[in-house]
Amino acid sequence: MRRIRIRFRLFVLFAMPVLGVILMLGYSALSLADRDLPWNDPAVHMKYRVHHAVTPAAWPSFNLIPNARNTRNIARRVPGPVAKGLPGRWLHQRGNMGLTSFRTSTLSLVPATVKEGQMFRVMIEARDQNNRPRNMGGDFWCATLTTKGGGYTAGRVLDHSNGSYSVYFFAGWSGTANIDVTLVHPSETVDYLVHTVWHAYDRIVWLGRFEEGDKKSTTTCVLRRGGPWTGKCELSHPYALGKTVLLCDQPAHGLKCDSIVAVYNNNTRIRERASELTAGKEHLFQGDYYSRKLKDTPKTINIANTTTSNRDHLMRQIPVCEPDQPRPLSSGYWRDSETWVSLACRSRQKMNIS
Repeated sequence: MRRIRIRFRLFVLFAMPVLGVILMLGYSALSLADRDLPWNDPAVHMKYRVHHAVTPAAWPSFNLIPNARNTRNIARRVPGPVAKGLPGRWLHQRGNMGLTSFRTSTLSLVPATVKEGQMFRVMIEARDQNNRPRNMGGDFWCATLTTKGGGYTAGRVLDHSNGSYSVYFFAGWSGTANIDVTLVHPSETVDYLVHTVWHAYDRIVWLGRFEEGDKKSTTTCVLRRGGPWTGKCELSHPYALGKTVLLCDQPAHGLKCDSIVAVYNNNTRIRERASELTAGKEHLFQGDYYSRKLKDTPKTINIANTTTSNRDHLMRQIPVCEPDQPRPLSSGYWRDSETWVSLACRSRQKMNIS
């Protein structure tokens, strides 16, 4: 009896690991077989008898990709016919998403009346040419508030990164005013400018004029921050250019680099360089996608007059100018064609508010 117990213990000791390995290999083989079967393959339905619809209520997590194994378990509990496509909250449709369009984008929450000296907000909803809402930000908008008497201010645009934008205006005068909103660039153009054009060498080209006595020479100049270069005239100034250097080709007639007398734009070369940098992207810089006012603007609002004391009280709340001050929602406004009123800060001298 004792020998039998010892042999049984030895059998269990050696047999259990072997059985565990066999079970693991079998489970792996089944998993690989299931994994090789695509979701919409008829063989899946024949093998697992999937004849029921998978509804959102039965689907445990809407963001999981269905496969033959988990679909089999869910379908057993749900009656009804087989549903096409992915179950749960997955949407199935065919559509197009275009660039932000000035024709379909809208301006909303425009108040009929505001008070002089009041900050107010309007909303921009970006839409593409198919009138589909854009679900991303990054568009470049320019918004202005103007009056016939020369009053003018720019709106502060805040991007909510979901296709909507808040625009804040300060009403610095009374009377009727117009709100204009211009789509300067859609977000795709902004991305191209920031990540491609901005990092390109020699975006702007100048002409350097060298003179000494009767000798004159004109050469090409560019700005560079890093090398390499060879045999160039280097013009630098730590307070004007920082680490950037103006490089000019060597002048002719034996003129030296310090004989430079003027630098001016090479407009012909600038236009050529712009064409090179925008090759294949011309549609982003012309037509419907470049500097177009929204179709439903201008919007007209009425700015009610306020008392002089209220306006003076508001102006006295503007902080005194200090370094590194935060940027306000409105930097200021033109009261007329000649008078600028700053809302960012005021000088330490007594301010004339009249």
